[in-house]
Amino acid sequence: MTYDLFVGIAIAATSAAVAWQQPVTAQQGRLDIQQQPADYTRLADQVVGYARPDRTLVVLAATGNYWQALAFDFHQRGFVVSVVNPAQPRHFARFWLQRAKTDRLDAHLRAEFARRMQPEPWTPPPAIAEHLAHRLALREDFLQCQLQQRHRLHALQHCPHADPALFQRLRQHLALLERHIDQLTREIRSLWLSDPAWATPARHLLSIPGVGILTAAGRHSRL
Repeated sequence: MTYDLFVGIAIAATSAAVAWQQPVTAQQGRLDIQQQPADYTRLADQVVGYARPDRTLVVLAATGNYWQALAFDFHQRGFVVSVVNPAQPRHFARFWLQRAKTDRLDAHLRAEFARRMQPEPWTPPPAIAEHLAHRLALREDFLQCQLQQRHRLHALQHCPHADPALFQRLRQHLALLERHIDQLTREIRSLWLSDPAWATPARHLLSIPGVGILTAAGRHSRL
């Protein structure tokens, strides 16, 4: 694929720094935006003045979940979006001896990385993958909280003057966490097995000895 414009985006929680360059004219530009739909439109309107969306490669790094809204938005607008491992631009920066780090420098680096490396386009996963991933992550958080509270309850039982009210609160919290965990487990199974496109591969995964619903759903949600 030959591109007419390369765009690099450095994503933060509420903002993004953007840089772009044209390989033929060497013309460059930059823009700072907020992580909101109106600014995604403003950015799209800016870059289409240089090249068609299908001739524009947009590169951003998979940092937390912050990249997702912009990546989905630009993919729907017809831009070629590539989501790379954050380590790739870092290694690229070391190769070019760039040691300073700001969002604007990172955006420029990603635009240069896009031009020189032209990473593979990203294809958005189906919505079910996101729904599963969020439930799996929340369930894991609840499990970690449950473990912490059990340790706290165990430690409290060894205190000679512990307040009985604290025991009650901890046990109530543990019971609530258990209900949430059970509910999420049921939702994960129902969601995964009820999707027409995923039901058959889901059952194939579950047929493997030792593979349970949570392990299989976790693997499938990353496909």
